[in-house]
Amino acid sequence: MYHYESDPACITNIVNDPEHRARKEEMRDQLFAELAEQGDPRMFGNGDMFDKYPCANPNVASFYERHMAGERMPTFWVNDSDFEEGPLE
Repeated sequence: MYHYESDPACITNIVNDPEHRARKEEMRDQLFAELAEQGDPRMFGNGDMFDKYPCANPNVASFYERHMAGERMPTFWVNDSDFEEGPLE
């Protein structure tokens, strides 16, 4: 959350300021109510279903896990400079 009039560049996030607590809670409650109304699976403890969708391109399925295991796959959406050095342990 930002105060556009006094901070038009949106530098200072005021979401955790105590004076904005009620608004933050109101916005959270509205978000959760709308997601539940829409049947969003994350609202019912089933958010992991998004991790189980089949990959449109099986050549890059489980990209992150395979990359972290040391496999290098050609991609069009990741620049070479974006890759971390070696697998994390």
